[in-house]
Amino acid sequence: MARIWKIVRHGSSEKWEESLPENSVTEGQLVARLSHLAASHLPPAAVASPHRNALRYTTSLTVKNDRFGNKRLIMYASGSPVHYIATLEDMGSSNVTSLTGLGYRVAVSVYSEDGKRAADICEFSNGETYLDEKEWVEGTTFRNRHGGRLAGPFNSPEEAEKFIVTTAWFLGRA
Repeated sequence: MARIWKIVRHGSSEKWEESLPENSVTEGQLVARLSHLAASHLPPAAVASPHRNALRYTTSLTVKNDRFGNKRLIMYASGSPVHYIATLEDMGSSNVTSLTGLGYRVAVSVYSEDGKRAADICEFSNGETYLDEKEWVEGTTFRNRHGGRLAGPFNSPEEAEKFIVTTAWFLGRA
């Protein structure tokens, strides 16, 4: 069963969330992403000042399981009311069922530099965006790398593209 890291912003009036396939990031990469997100709400002087006596910030990471047994990483940056929670969830068949029968369009197809990996960014009629990640087999044949399951959802085709082109798998490092 496929699993995803679902990242949600808390402590802000603006809703934001992101989903990452579990096998697309290591836990260390996820912690670095959460730290960057949490620090992005601090004043620039706290994160980028070259001055020795400038304000500094710390991040705090809590790891625990939610009531369903899903692993959770909670990241805070000192001085910010905004924090991020990443929860490892089973995708199950719910995303496949919810997309069954829906129309979609391929917003864009992206290919790795060596041409061995590809991803179709699919926009569904319900407004959700998913990735169809594929690996080269031979000739012009590509095969879905998740046994037919899609990765997502993403908030937009742009977010999906920005995500996929930076994964270790797409860059040929996984």
